[in-house]
Amino acid sequence: MIRYIIRRLLISIPILLIGSFACYVLVATAGNPLAEMRFRPGVTEADIKAAEIALGLDKPVIVRYWNWLTDFLSGDWGQSIALGQAKTAVFPAVTDALWTTGRLVIGAELLALTLGVSVGVLAAVRQYSIFDYLATSTAFLMFSMPIFCVAVIVKNYGIQFNNVLESMGLDRWLTTAAAAGWLQRQLQ
Repeated sequence: MIRYIIRRLLISIPILLIGSFACYVLVATAGNPLAEMRFRPGVTEADIKAAEIALGLDKPVIVRYWNWLTDFLSGDWGQSIALGQAKTAVFPAVTDALWTTGRLVIGAELLALTLGVSVGVLAAVRQYSIFDYLATSTAFLMFSMPIFCVAVIVKNYGIQFNNVLESMGLDRWLTTAAAAGWLQRQLQ
């Protein structure tokens, strides 16, 4: 069993390298990251050329990938150059986002498990009822749709739901805080 795990881990190394290289090439060829800089007032071609050299965009893609990979593996994830923001280190930003993402994933999983088990038990108890057919049809519809389509639909309905709550005089942040507080009380 240990040999099997080691073999699988060794096989994953070239797969990760190929996948990261493919993603890097796709991002590198997606467009010019300095395109917006050209339209800023007061920016000269010399400024753009200096930024291109500072970011290493004057080098071939394979050299940039190698530099990125060695820096990434050594813990230097670089600086964010998002427009309108000061340069910040990427690693702390990612770790901060991981905590938020983890809480969101755990909350979503708990909600999905609670709803799924509840609806499944209710549909099993009331077999061949309207509720059973509706629950089964909804489950098949959601499973057959690509996840990004479901995300867009849920996002749009969530925004509309917040707008309805705001039109009733409930503030969006108050509603979100109340829901988070209720969920936290349920988890304790």
